[in-house]
Amino acid sequence: MLERNSVAKRNLMDGALVQTNEGPLSGRVFYVRNGHRHWADIEWINENFPGYPGSVSLISSSIVEAFLPGQPTSRDWSASRSTPGSIRSVRDAREAVATIARGRGVEIGGGSSPFPVPLSTIVTHADVYPYEKLVDLRYEGQNVCDIVRPEIVTDFTSLSPIADGTLDFFIACHVIEHSRNPILSIKLALDKLRPGGQLILVVPEISKTFDRNRVLTNLDHLIEDYYNPSAARDEDHFRDFFANAEGFYSESDGPFEAFWRSKLAEDYSIHFHTWTHDSFLEMLSWLRDNVFDFSAVWSCDVVGDGIEFYVNIEK
Repeated sequence: MLERNSVAKRNLMDGALVQTNEGPLSGRVFYVRNGHRHWADIEWINENFPGYPGSVSLISSSIVEAFLPGQPTSRDWSASRSTPGSIRSVRDAREAVATIARGRGVEIGGGSSPFPVPLSTIVTHADVYPYEKLVDLRYEGQNVCDIVRPEIVTDFTSLSPIADGTLDFFIACHVIEHSRNPILSIKLALDKLRPGGQLILVVPEISKTFDRNRVLTNLDHLIEDYYNPSAARDEDHFRDFFANAEGFYSESDGPFEAFWRSKLAEDYSIHFHTWTHDSFLEMLSWLRDNVFDFSAVWSCDVVGDGIEFYVNIEK
């Protein structure tokens, strides 16, 4: 069966639309190209395959799953992202922030939702956990076949396996809030880029998430974390998170002090810091003046019923 499926996979031309009515990928339409499957929504399909649904090949689930998961298809926003009001949804904003990415890059923390960077790019995936750990930690409803296998295991305050000046783009979606030292993380990512490269960040907005009852992290705190990181300050981060973030501690979990210290000991992945769009740009302004003189910033605040804002830093 494996041999027959491999032959069928090779016989599928790159650039084809496929669909299966079986298994966990049932009902979704994928654009298969260069050994990867890219989830395609109806708007993109209608723009690129006017013969839909006649242009879709119905195949078995095992063949679709033989293609590696890749980024979803995306529309070109390069000519319209400066037009006020043109970006109306989370999908629009995610496509727009990455639309000028070209060449080769890295996405860290893609999980089962790789970012919609243009299909012309080549993406290497990184994560703090190896693939097997990501499978073990998957949340309810997350399909194993959607999880991207990381080729690089690293975190956002190291990035040591990646050589400086080698990337055209770097993507971190809902990752920087998990960094103990976000200014350092941004500097390290910029170091990895070639001149003109793009650092693409998507950041949760404090009032839109379970952080809404926490205090907004101020610039002085972020600067102190950059220049003087400390274990004592990390303890403060954990205490604050479990005391004030919604849904992470209740009296049934036992004594509060013992609970948050147990989470600290296991290095539980918390939101160390909180931002609004404006406070994040304030941090970037300070970073540009004091740490790394990057070229330009494009950003977009929260749109519609989203919970995140979007930043593209050009080296």
